[in-house]
Amino acid sequence: MKKEYIATGKTIDEAIAKGCAELNINPDSVEKEVITRPKSGFLGIGATDAKVKLIYEVSDSYKVRDFLNTVFEKMNLDVDAAFEEDNNSVHVTLSGENIGIIIGHRGETLDSLQYLATLVANKDSGARYRVTIDTENYRVKREEILTKLAKRLAIKAVKTQSNVTLEPMSANERRIIHSALQEFSGVSTHSIGEEPRRKVVITYDTNYAGDNPDVENSTYSPDAPRKARFSGERKGGRSDKGGRGGRGGRGSRNSHSAPRSAAASSAPNPDRISRMTDAERKANGIDL
Repeated sequence: MKKEYIATGKTIDEAIAKGCAELNINPDSVEKEVITRPKSGFLGIGATDAKVKLIYEVSDSYKVRDFLNTVFEKMNLDVDAAFEEDNNSVHVTLSGENIGIIIGHRGETLDSLQYLATLVANKDSGARYRVTIDTENYRVKREEILTKLAKRLAIKAVKTQSNVTLEPMSANERRIIHSALQEFSGVSTHSIGEEPRRKVVITYDTNYAGDNPDVENSTYSPDAPRKARFSGERKGGRSDKGGRGGRGGRGSRNSHSAPRSAAASSAPNPDRISRMTDAERKANGIDL
């Protein structure tokens, strides 16, 4: 894609040099077209600068850089962008304050920015140019989390011999789930629904032969409380009867445990007793 830039200067050479410096390009790589030649005028009166049209080829990475700078300027964000170019791709690493705004909820804003930058890079271009935008290794960390989640839910699907449907995810995150379970024996994956509510379904393979070490060696138990089915998870999940287990949890409303005595249920607690006056203690039958 070619772009044009009008440069001015006291001389034609000065105009070209200033324009190329402004564009950060090599003067030998641009086409030059003189629009106006300089005039000295009479005693400086009526003098005009030289005006030169510079025609230059815009690389895909340059288009991405220009697009991102415009977006960050509109958002009033001070963001540094480092570019690593390959043959048909560019990886952009962003850094700066308030970078969380660019990431957005579960990376949605970052994904949208990457998608738009890809459209800009490939506009008026026959080749397919790939753009990846990341910040603070967010994508690597997110992929690790999703991969672990995928395997945990796959184990659950095999152990319970049932299908597991994940929450709606972006196309990139669905790809991570599919990839993580591609070689996972005992399940298969597919996507259902329409964007942006499309989600992954982990389907139990009824022909599973019990040959997956991840499943066979897992500590998952379908009969355990919901929040403690994997070792290391927080204990205190709901019991099968609906009550909350764990220290300090509430029991089921239908629990058959013996009710407290009337005296115990009505007796003031020690903290309340300490705040009572002598008269109040006597009225409650508390020895002084």
